[in-house]
Amino acid sequence: MKTEQFWQIIDTVNQSMGNHDQETYFCRIMESLLHYELKDIVDWQKILNEYTRAAYRGDLWDESHALGAHATEKEFSDFRLWLVSRGKDAYLSVLWNPAELAALVQTEEPPRFEKLEYAAYYAYEAKLLQVDPTRQEDLFSAMGDVTLDAETIQDIWSDIPPAPAERQALSAEDMDKLLESKHLAYGYVYQNGVETEYLVDGTPENLAHFLGCHPDADKILITDVLDRFVLDTFRNFINRCPDQSLLAEIKETLIPIQRGEIEARRALCATTDAVDAYYAKQELDHSEMGFSDL
Repeated sequence: MKTEQFWQIIDTVNQSMGNHDQETYFCRIMESLLHYELKDIVDWQKILNEYTRAAYRGDLWDESHALGAHATEKEFSDFRLWLVSRGKDAYLSVLWNPAELAALVQTEEPPRFEKLEYAAYYAYEAKLLQVDPTRQEDLFSAMGDVTLDAETIQDIWSDIPPAPAERQALSAEDMDKLLESKHLAYGYVYQNGVETEYLVDGTPENLAHFLGCHPDADKILITDVLDRFVLDTFRNFINRCPDQSLLAEIKETLIPIQRGEIEARRALCATTDAVDAYYAKQELDHSEMGFSDL
């Protein structure tokens, strides 16, 4: 499946509806996907993922947050799914000029569409029952063996405007610094029932600032990249940290932050969505270099 077919499915569903009732929309997307082969349903989900990653931008976060579209990382993810569901013209118009979002957000329900993430999943399951009911597989396992071709990735990103540098969540230089860190860790921040996953530089001072930047979190869990426990918190305090040497080093910076003696600076970290978007952009750049050599 190519991007033209992806948007055609969305546009056809939008044109068939008098309103944007999400349950009806979800069912019609599923019904549309059932007309395609299994590999096309996988591609549709991959393309959806790519467009939602492309919309992970600081300027769009600011504008949508100001309009009450989201308050958490998870809600921002659901907002980006909603934005894609409005069609290509609306999606690109808002990316080029986030101020146009105000005219688009005119519904009583919040502009978030979490369920769209699962339309292809259920379509794949139903299609599999039609073509091979004995096969034990779901969409997510099938996606593990599939990558979008370079031409499709280029088609997606060639329309995407560059994010304003001053509003990017993390500069390219800092992202490279993070990814090259020899002390990478995962940080899971739980707040108001929502989990946000980060990639974090796991040096003691940076971990202290990471914890200090989330004083309202219900819980924070830090693991290494092999998913081994490092520490967790309860509210604003470290609950467990088996490595007492690491704990002592973190406290050297964290305690002054908690006392208000120093401010928590921006930690070297990025959400996993931001990391995925960065890698997608790198892949696009490499594919463009390949095309230029032809």
